[in-house]
Amino acid sequence: LKIYFLLGIAVLIFIVGITGMSMSAFSSVDSSWTVGEKMPTKRLETSAVTLGDKIYIIGGMNKRGSTNIVEMYDTDTNKWSKVISLPEKLDHTAAATFEGKIYVAGGFNSSGISTNFLFIYDPVTNKWERAANMPTARGAATAKFVNGILYVIGGDETVLYDIDKVYNPQGVVTSNEAYNPKTDSWTIKSPMPTPRDHLSSAVIGENIYVLGGRQPDIGPLFKDLNSNERYDPANDTWNTLEPIPTNRSGLAAAAHDGKVYVFGGESTKKTFDTNEVYDPKTGNWTLLTPMPSPRHGLTAVTIDDKIYVIAGGPEPGGAGSDVNEIFQIN
Repeated sequence: LKIYFLLGIAVLIFIVGITGMSMSAFSSVDSSWTVGEKMPTKRLETSAVTLGDKIYIIGGMNKRGSTNIVEMYDTDTNKWSKVISLPEKLDHTAAATFEGKIYVAGGFNSSGISTNFLFIYDPVTNKWERAANMPTARGAATAKFVNGILYVIGGDETVLYDIDKVYNPQGVVTSNEAYNPKTDSWTIKSPMPTPRDHLSSAVIGENIYVLGGRQPDIGPLFKDLNSNERYDPANDTWNTLEPIPTNRSGLAAAAHDGKVYVFGGESTKKTFDTNEVYDPKTGNWTLLTPMPSPRHGLTAVTIDDKIYVIAGGPEPGGAGSDVNEIFQIN
């Protein structure tokens, strides 16, 4: 009897050990949220980039409409400071960095009309300069650098607002245009398979993963998408991948350790706190701990093992926020 009892205890200890290992493995994939210093200006539909340990939040919309405000968050000191403003008041811009400079493409002006601007900010000189215009004027696009070339993908050619600033899409596009900083020139590339705006993207290796977005629907409404398409700049080709589990637009994406993390977004009825991660190696999506604050028109950038999810609107349409939430990846 004693032998059976001891064997039973041994088996129980083994099972508990295995369970503990399993839970530990899960918690090392999932993570926790913390809160950083709030952004000085409440905004949504901004763009965001990183230079070193600093995050730049660019333009967007506040309660007065389009803005040219640029604010910088120092992740080391947890402090914000103001940077010289964009040359134009713009919302729904697309931004990326290359060789220490910030590139800001397109966006909508204060009248809700799409632009083809390309502005470049040099933090060394603290000046903005205007570069060659994009071939296609658009806002609510996404932009990424791969091998020294800026790719601006998707967006909306023309957007009009009514008096209450209700979104009314007119012309979503498949445009994929590449800018070469060395020649200050643009090249037309293979179009994205699914026309959409209010999309997001992340770079893994030398590929751009383009996620979510929306298309026009009946009247002023829109249809949210779960599209997940990969662009290979070297071969100028597209592939359709496993869709996002949650259809949404106005979402934010960031890359970390070979995976794509997707945050927030909206539908016509609500905003999302959803946090999902895609592993290109397995083709699988995993649901992670939701954001503390549901938002759309937000931004997400990665520094080390943290993803900073900043700004955005707490309700569909609506005003922005000063939220700065940090997803710590264990």
